[in-house]
Amino acid sequence: MGCNNEPSQLPQLNTDSVAVKQPVKNTAIEKIATADTMDLQYGSVLLIGDKRVENYLNSPLLKFEPYVGFNTFKTKNIYKGPKAKINYKSNKIAREYKTMITQSYIGADDGANFAGHYIVASWGCGMPCQQCALVDMLDGKVYEGPFAEQGFEFVRESRLLIVNPPPDSTGYIELYCNWCKPRMYVWDEEKKHFEELMPGGDLKQVDLFYGP
Repeated sequence: MGCNNEPSQLPQLNTDSVAVKQPVKNTAIEKIATADTMDLQYGSVLLIGDKRVENYLNSPLLKFEPYVGFNTFKTKNIYKGPKAKINYKSNKIAREYKTMITQSYIGADDGANFAGHYIVASWGCGMPCQQCALVDMLDGKVYEGPFAEQGFEFVRESRLLIVNPPPDSTGYIELYCNWCKPRMYVWDEEKKHFEELMPGGDLKQVDLFYGP
């Protein structure tokens, strides 16, 4: 209704057709006071409400909706030649995790699985922790990758690597820890290191994940 309507123009309520219910007196119903509210922080999700909700709340879910896809950082050429020998002197992580990296590299029967000519090697480093490294099929050099808690997602045709991807196509993830949220990294082929892709598309420099 417009602001210029006079009170006399408002429709009159037909009280003959309205059933008025008396409030139910139940002493078992707990009154909600300020002290009974909850303020739970799960990463970027803030839950505010009655504390009794905690009795029914299993875990909050956050939907991961990436603003870019693998095609945004598409690799032009896919290497299909033989694998170079691993250069274990090229990186500290290659020397300390020689077995895991070697097994992943040799076991990659389909060739490159990331950014055109790299093979991603990953292994567990505790619960819930995974670690990864890249092996260049062209010269065998090893480069360190980011840590994860829920695995990695990548394709051979792209330089984009997703850390902690959602478990299924719905895109929802459980926020039982702040560091389990999905993150995106882009491989810089010229600088030979990962940069974190931030909301809005900015690339953020990251320190070495493991060490020189």
